[in-house]
Amino acid sequence: MTGGAGRCETRAIRQDELDRTVLSVLTDRILHRDRLLELLQAVLEKSDTADAQRHQDLDRVRREKVEAEKRIRRLLELLEEGLMSPKDPQFAERLTQHRQNVAQLDASARSLTLQLERGPQCISEETIAKFGKLISEQLRDGNPALRKAYVRLLIDAVRVNNETIHIQGSKAALESAVVRGADAAVSMVPGFDRKWCRLQDSNL
Repeated sequence: MTGGAGRCETRAIRQDELDRTVLSVLTDRILHRDRLLELLQAVLEKSDTADAQRHQDLDRVRREKVEAEKRIRRLLELLEEGLMSPKDPQFAERLTQHRQNVAQLDASARSLTLQLERGPQCISEETIAKFGKLISEQLRDGNPALRKAYVRLLIDAVRVNNETIHIQGSKAALESAVVRGADAAVSMVPGFDRKWCRLQDSNL
């Protein structure tokens, strides 16, 4: 789930202004009922064909996770062998990307596994609408710590350039939050480093 386009570069923007923009995108767009139903259509699907697809997707996600973890090990081996310096910006960037990939695949696997375990028990459109309303209220009026946790749950990166603000999030994390319930999902917010351009020290 994304909005805008661009890279983290030169534009100067006040922290409180950026925070308001991010919250507005979450509450008015991503968490809007129609947009949530569109993003979470797979969670609403109840058919046997959908379950078969979930099994295939879970196998694929697990294979991709194994490969992503291998890439991290190979990168660290280059470091140990002195073929790459920890100060090399490419090393830090690639390591962060691989770790983010592993974390996102973990979120996907958790969501798919939970959907398969619950079998015919499904998420309804009403449940999704209530979820969006609850999170929107917490983002607007909740305590700062909980609000920050929801932002970290739903957003992977915020990048600002001269013309646009690009907000990126994982649909798998959103699916997991709906399936598990908002409070349970927040307790599992990934602790890996994310590419925050402005929100890293945010008061959200």
